[in-house]
Order: sequence, then C-alpha cells, then structure tokens
Amino acid sequence: MFSKQEVESQSYGRLFQLYPAKPELVPVGSLRSRMGKLAIVIDGYKDDPRSLWEISETRSFMKRLCEIWPSWLYFHLLHSNSMSPFIFSRLNSLSVHIDSQNQRSVTYVSSKELLPILTGDLQHMTALCRRTGVSKAAINQRIAAFNAQLKNGLRP
Repeated sequence: MFSKQEVESQSYGRLFQLYPAKPELVPVGSLRSRMGKLAIVIDGYKDDPRSLWEISETRSFMKRLCEIWPSWLYFHLLHSNSMSPFIFSRLNSLSVHIDSQNQRSVTYVSSKELLPILTGDLQHMTALCRRTGVSKAAINQRIAAFNAQLKNGLRP
C-alpha cells in the first residue's frame, strides 16, 4: 500500500524492497516466487470522488512506475481489480462519463494509444516468464487472464 505522501513524492522504495526494480539482476527462483503476487493499493484519496487515474498525482505516480518498472505485469495479481491505474494512467485519450448517480465510466480510449502500451506490457511479462522458466501453457494462462480483465472492462 502506498500512502498519499509516497505518491506525491513519487517514492517507490518500499515496493522495491519487496519486488526487484531490475529483475534481470535477480536470481530466477526469487523472481518466480513473486510472480502474480502484487496488487497495488493507494491510500489517502478515498474522499476524492475521482478515480485514481483521474487524479494528477496518482496518475503521475503510476505512469512513472510503469516507466521505471516495465516488468510490473509479471508481478501483478491478474485477478485483482487494481490493474486500471496501471493502464489508464498512461493514456491521454480517455473520455470519462459521469452518470446521474455520479458513477464514472470510460467512454473512449484511442486504440492507437492503448495497443502499444498493452503490447509492451505483455512483451515484458512474457520475456520475464520465459527467463524464469514459466511454461508456455502458464504464460498463455496469464495472457488469457489479462485479456479477460480487458474484455470485462477495466474499472475506472
């Protein structure tokens, strides 16, 4: 869990104490034991009605995290609902609709912008899976779980 202070100061130290910032330098066994175990939680914004990726500080925090840690998807728990900030924070083409009950939904995302992000994330994850000896079937299961989240709609 990241605090509001960590987000605003873009401090990733606690995360990188648990998960390697440079997985290529870490023994395979250590990496493999961490695969699919991470769900990012950001605290301190519950009183803000906006989604995390709409708040400039959290958006900047997540965008930078993905830039400095492109292997995040390997470690991410794909069946959690915490994937949206990783994806949405890097998009400039989002349009948000707010209905009469103040529920937010994404109404537009440019596929030209989204596709390279998703492709890059999957390439990093797949490369790390191969390095750590994950079977092709298990890699395909992770890709299917990722696709299922996209198909079911990432929650804003």
